[in-house]
Amino acid sequence: MKSLVKKIRNKNIVNVIRVFNPEKSRLIVFFPGWLSTEITWRYFLPELSKNFRIEYFESREKPSAQPSNIGCHTEYHIECQTFSAHGDDAANYLNSLNEEEYYVIAASVGASVFLSIIERLHQRPKGQVLISPSISSPLLKVSGPLSILLSTLQRSPSGLLYFLRPVFIAIIKRLAANKDAYQVTAAINSLAAANLSRVTASARQLLNFELDLAPISEVNVPTLIVTTTLDSAHHSQDAQTLNACLPNSSILSFSTFAHARSSVCAQKISNWINDMADVLSFLESALGEKAL
Repeated sequence: MKSLVKKIRNKNIVNVIRVFNPEKSRLIVFFPGWLSTEITWRYFLPELSKNFRIEYFESREKPSAQPSNIGCHTEYHIECQTFSAHGDDAANYLNSLNEEEYYVIAASVGASVFLSIIERLHQRPKGQVLISPSISSPLLKVSGPLSILLSTLQRSPSGLLYFLRPVFIAIIKRLAANKDAYQVTAAINSLAAANLSRVTASARQLLNFELDLAPISEVNVPTLIVTTTLDSAHHSQDAQTLNACLPNSSILSFSTFAHARSSVCAQKISNWINDMADVLSFLESALGEKAL
């Protein structure tokens, strides 16, 4: 899928944003999950871009991110991969937008990072979609081989990981038995494309978090939470907790990781955003001022 590339300089890092369908006026900012690549969303993004301009934000653990000065070499400095550093990047980018109206779709840890900084935004999105969100570290929720894999990522020297990568891929394939094959393939593709030094740093720092739900409960932005019932890396209970916490939210449930990243899911999200935008436009027109 073709895209334009733009860059934004954040603290110690330059992030890449891939822009799909730039001629569309209505903007969706997309924050993918930890290590997630475009290929994970290869059915989702084309469907979504039929109606929207998409700015796909590649966070600082992705291979595309580059140090902005010699003081922070992301391959070696763990402090550059903290949860708060990722939040600073997202906040700086959103606050740099010159848009009267935009929407956010955020997935997995990307959703967690976004929720952590929404209070800091000069202008909040008109609506937000959270796909398989986590309210605390996935390291606390997985078990078995996946837990061993993540634990190894945290503890191994980055140089050793290059030799262990085939072992990790074999472990992930092993998890495919009675699991979502699409999720397994996505994990393998992400690991194959990853900068393993950054994987190590982000596994040690980015994945150790727990969201403070108190300020999130004050966020009245219309929210759609997409959850999956059969997902080895995400827990539907987190989605239920956020749905109870956020004052203006609803749930869209799918069975698997693959379904939540499908063209069907993208179409449902597109309809939700367009319907909400139509309602807001009507209210603004009727009231003579912005409804939100």
